[in-house]
Amino acid sequence: MKGSKRIMVGVAWGLAIILALGGYAKIHAEPTGELRVAISSFGVEKFEPHRLGTAEGGLVTPMYDTFTRFDRDGNLAPGIVERREMAPDGLSWFFSVRKGVKFHNGDDLTARDVAYAYERYASKEAFLSYVRDMVDRVEVVDKYTVRVYTKGIQIYLPWISNINTQGLVPPRNYIEKHGSEYFERQPIGSGPFKFVRHVRGDMVEFEALDKHWRQTPAFKRLKLILMPDESTRVAALKTGEVDIIDIGLEAARELEAAGFRTSALNPTLAYVLLYGTYYPEAASLPTADIRVRQALSLAINRDEIRERMFYGRAGPPTPPNLYGKVTDIDMTYWMKYAAKAFRYDLEEAKRLLKEAGYPNGFDIKTYVFSSTPAPHLSKLAEVIQAYWRKIGVKAQIIPLDRARWRNLPKEGVGQVSVETGSAGPITPRELVGPFASTGSKHLLGKAVGKGMPEFDRLVYSAFGEKDPMKRKEILDTAIKMATDSYTFLSIASVPVMAVLGPRVDINFPTGARLIGFYLDMAKHRKQ
Repeated sequence: MKGSKRIMVGVAWGLAIILALGGYAKIHAEPTGELRVAISSFGVEKFEPHRLGTAEGGLVTPMYDTFTRFDRDGNLAPGIVERREMAPDGLSWFFSVRKGVKFHNGDDLTARDVAYAYERYASKEAFLSYVRDMVDRVEVVDKYTVRVYTKGIQIYLPWISNINTQGLVPPRNYIEKHGSEYFERQPIGSGPFKFVRHVRGDMVEFEALDKHWRQTPAFKRLKLILMPDESTRVAALKTGEVDIIDIGLEAARELEAAGFRTSALNPTLAYVLLYGTYYPEAASLPTADIRVRQALSLAINRDEIRERMFYGRAGPPTPPNLYGKVTDIDMTYWMKYAAKAFRYDLEEAKRLLKEAGYPNGFDIKTYVFSSTPAPHLSKLAEVIQAYWRKIGVKAQIIPLDRARWRNLPKEGVGQVSVETGSAGPITPRELVGPFASTGSKHLLGKAVGKGMPEFDRLVYSAFGEKDPMKRKEILDTAIKMATDSYTFLSIASVPVMAVLGPRVDINFPTGARLIGFYLDMAKHRKQ
């Protein structure tokens, strides 16, 4: 890397640090008191980062630092990796590691630890495949420089290496010396909180460091307490047993009326999926006709759902599986496009059904997954069922465990499901999951015997396109294909609410996902 380019990158990321922290790295007085947080789910309750899924990171992130972070506006900002630079040929990244950071046992955090993290995330044992799909090998250049060789050009590797689990930095020497089994009992990291104890299925306790490079916590003790039942979490907050909880919109309104303060976290998307409509075996089914799929969408009054069911708190329909701060596209344009595509027009819905040969409607199965944490999902399915009844479509609601759904490929073809899910900032990655033939839902069909479909070619080429304008053109085409297929009917973006007790203040950044990611930012509230 040339010296002038290093200086420019360093200045840019130095400014990013200031913007990211926004003053949140101010020196606190010595940590005091205890912060108690009730969480609806712990997931698998493991502490080695590569073993975790995205939604499980909130359990362990208080004890870890991350390669990169998101600032208050949702932009990528420095963390353990202070500077980044792609090699001229685009086939590797250079990462400069922050100096002076120590693990909780006193060991220095160096390039060896960052390289080890990438190796673990790229291993077959890693729960998530994002890094594995991108990284070929890792080289330690010197004590504070890592070179990551990628499988082709990987524009989005720094975005993957963030706070959402596959950016947590584990201690290489400690794990290699003691082994994974010991680490699960006595984990350490380099974050602002150090591990104290773990009672499986009950709680995890941490203790704040007296000084941390990122931010010294205001609270000396942190307890994450597992409370799956929402009413139990609400009662615990009211009695002062806990200080922060996560809940749905209805309970949040009741607590606001009682004087509690709330904060909207990153929303989940509520949507309807139409499965297998591009499969050959669906050719004779109603949903194989795009006019039918359009009619099903047009019959849903999303504005009414947002106002009545979600109390005016939910956002409008988004482009399929995309929302908030996303990379490389004009989200303002696509929100307008989604508003038109997913509008309400009952008469047009009836006309399209008649034109498609179903003037009296048809029967369809609507699956709702009982394993989902979204409390509003069953009610949403019933609301959509009522809308479709107006155009003659009779939807039979079938509660189903998600694991069993994976074993019903033939029964599910041509049917629908009502679901919720979270989306991240990497546009092509969020499109692959539901739409690509290699994704988990392949809503645009499978590639068996047909080579790579056009959508697959487009979205995968975006991962390696270095020109931002060309990348935008590619993604715009892919998003239009996905939206216009009417296989992913966006309904609304529904925020998860955090509620604060009287002893604590916390200003969650834009796009905050899980409460556990940001607890070093909590402060004592002045009474």
